[in-house]
Amino acid sequence: MLGWKLKNSNIKCLLTTQSGHSASNLTFTNSPQFSYILNIDSKISFFILTTALAVCGCSNDVYKKMENAENKFNREARENTLVLMSVKQMFPDPNVCALANAAAKGKLDKVDQLVSEGVDVNARGTKNATPLFWAMQNYQGFVHLLELGADPNAVFDDGGAIMHWAVSAEDDRLLKAALENGGNPNLIVSTRTENMLFPNETPLFVATSPSNKHQAPVLLEAGANINAQLLSGTTPILRAAGKHQYDLVYLFLEEGADYLHMDKSGRDLVQKISKSKKIMDPDSQGYPWLFKVIDWLEARGVEMTE
Repeated sequence: MLGWKLKNSNIKCLLTTQSGHSASNLTFTNSPQFSYILNIDSKISFFILTTALAVCGCSNDVYKKMENAENKFNREARENTLVLMSVKQMFPDPNVCALANAAAKGKLDKVDQLVSEGVDVNARGTKNATPLFWAMQNYQGFVHLLELGADPNAVFDDGGAIMHWAVSAEDDRLLKAALENGGNPNLIVSTRTENMLFPNETPLFVATSPSNKHQAPVLLEAGANINAQLLSGTTPILRAAGKHQYDLVYLFLEEGADYLHMDKSGRDLVQKISKSKKIMDPDSQGYPWLFKVIDWLEARGVEMTE
């Protein structure tokens, strides 16, 4: 499995198989020190359900069927989701596998040797993965592949992309390196609504998460569209407000975000703010930023609601 780290150990990734199931207790390890539970809410729900069944006196057959279904889903997810794969699963071709491994370990001489022997830095593996994805474990190896022509805009069949994963990577330098080597700050992975990782999102949407928001200025400086829209009409500023990241909302306002925009459900920034005022902790670090945003909007004639 991948050895590069994500910044948020509480990250929740919704994984969906072709049959439409969502993850229950899938885990993957990004390093010996980091283990992540995917969709932990479903795991808790599964525990509650099994406890309720026990109280009701349901038979072992029911437990067995549930366990089998869960194991089947986990197996399918590991077969279809790149971050859960080993390097050999990801790259069945031994030469491409060796290139990805060498880059991920920072063995630049080995990388050069393999490339000189004809191994393509943009060779495609399982789910159209490229060696650059596996190389995200090592900054030097990642940059070296980019310098050799690796495509930072590669999109994978599991709905992921290097540009989007780079926003979430613990090593902030990966995103900057990708951008400096032709990475598209407005890359859209897919317009398919069933896409389970980054549906119709540009990297800026990924940067609205609390652990990733420091990457937003990097993307904006590189030309990210501050008013990009999802299929739902949601924009980065609406996404950030929905996550109560009002320091980021303030940044977006200062950078020219459309603060009057409504999504396709008729929700706008004022409505998001009204909801946040009711549920945000007054002692939280983001609470003062909420009122800075309100002051900013009122100074421009926007009428706030209670």
